[in-house]
Amino acid sequence: MPRTYDRLIPPVDKDPNRFGTDYANPLEAVSDAAAVAGEQIRDQLVRIIMDKTGIDLRGPIEFINWLSAQINVTLGDLGATLLGLAAPIIDKVQEIIAAILAATGIDLSSPEDFLMWLAGLVGIDLRELAKNVQEMIDGLFNLFSPSGAVGKTVAEAVAAIQDWLTGVFKPVADGLTAIGKVIQDLIDGLFKLFGGSGTVSLTGMLTAAGTWMTHWQEFVDGIWTAFTGGAAGVGKTVADALAAVTGWLGNVFQKLLDEIAKLWGWTPGAGGAAIHAGITDVIATISGILGIGQSAAASAANANAGLAAIVAGQKGGFFDEFELPIANDLPATDWKETSTLADSYGTDGNGSAVFHPSGTGLGWVEYVQISKPLLVPDMRCGLTLSKLPTWDLLVRSSWRIKVQCNPTDKACFQVQIANNQARFYAVDAAGSVTALGAWQAIPPNAMGTQYELEIKGNVLTLYRGGIQAATYSGVTPMSGRCVGFGAEKVAYAGNQPCINLAGVSWRPVT
Repeated sequence: MPRTYDRLIPPVDKDPNRFGTDYANPLEAVSDAAAVAGEQIRDQLVRIIMDKTGIDLRGPIEFINWLSAQINVTLGDLGATLLGLAAPIIDKVQEIIAAILAATGIDLSSPEDFLMWLAGLVGIDLRELAKNVQEMIDGLFNLFSPSGAVGKTVAEAVAAIQDWLTGVFKPVADGLTAIGKVIQDLIDGLFKLFGGSGTVSLTGMLTAAGTWMTHWQEFVDGIWTAFTGGAAGVGKTVADALAAVTGWLGNVFQKLLDEIAKLWGWTPGAGGAAIHAGITDVIATISGILGIGQSAAASAANANAGLAAIVAGQKGGFFDEFELPIANDLPATDWKETSTLADSYGTDGNGSAVFHPSGTGLGWVEYVQISKPLLVPDMRCGLTLSKLPTWDLLVRSSWRIKVQCNPTDKACFQVQIANNQARFYAVDAAGSVTALGAWQAIPPNAMGTQYELEIKGNVLTLYRGGIQAATYSGVTPMSGRCVGFGAEKVAYAGNQPCINLAGVSWRPVT
């Protein structure tokens, strides 16, 4: 039988055969060795105290008996004494609990009694409450992890919810996010279609669409009014507008054609035959006069282009009057086309660069002069038109002048001229266009007039006939030293709508 004070010592700690070499971890060996040493010291210390003092330390009971003998009090007497001291206190506490119960109904006899009283006070059966709580926890667990399990803990229910959120709900949430992005992209695309930019709410898009539809209605009403000559149209449909145009062509315009044809010798058929002059007939009768007029205008444009070339040469610049044989394309060694359309500019053999349509693609046809770059960033590029762009109710073609062009990419500054308005833009290497300021009013397109775009420092200026027409300041100069031009190909019927050029000149600015 082990000694009383030795009973709680684990057998493993008294194993004399355990050595540090039994451990893979040296720290564990040191720890165990220290524990064994401590046990041995404890045993020896207890034995010394018992031998030298006579105090019985074999166990708690033995020690109390020895202590009782020293003070002449037995263990039983000691217990009775303590109980006698505690009895009045216990009686008083019980009296207080009984008084509280009688006065308030609160039962403090035991924790269980108090909880039962509290449950009765609020009308809750604690056993039923516990049952309901457990059922709720089990219900949550099975909702997110269907298995019919019972007796689940709160931690298990929470874990089931987390697993469901990451395993089941996340793909659904990701899908909803993707759908939301598609819808937003659709709204933004419709917003851009109606003249807006950036990201917008559904309400904003609908507002823009309403505004656009108002303008469209005004356009349709305007067509109807223009071709009927009556009161202003209100709420007219596209069919109404087309009917008005058809009626005008069949009446007013046809009468005009007939009278022009008669003026130049055309006679309707005899016998009252309803023979009317066709458009080709009228064109044939007046082509001579139109040819004379166009030749005169072209001559004036060529003269102004020649004058611009002289000025450019005197100021250390260059010019191109397109005095080359007929060709569908400008010389590739001089002019690089930067657009992707099949359309092109070529020479007509009369000193003009003319537009050659090809295919059905619409957009900008643009060129950069690459053979004669300038050596300084401040420059001016001038264009003289030998044919005006079409600008009427249905067909509207704009054109551009470019400076500080990069010959290897699309970076440049440019001004866009839309008949009687001009606006400046910055274009990056990839071709992305950023507007610089708002549209500015200028005099309408004019053939033979020299249009010039200048950049000097951080200021862009458009000159028309030597007079400042529009300006914008605050740009950061680019590295390109070339110039260029562009024409907008829009939907049209009949003659091509783009500009023709009598000449291009470019020079440094001091």
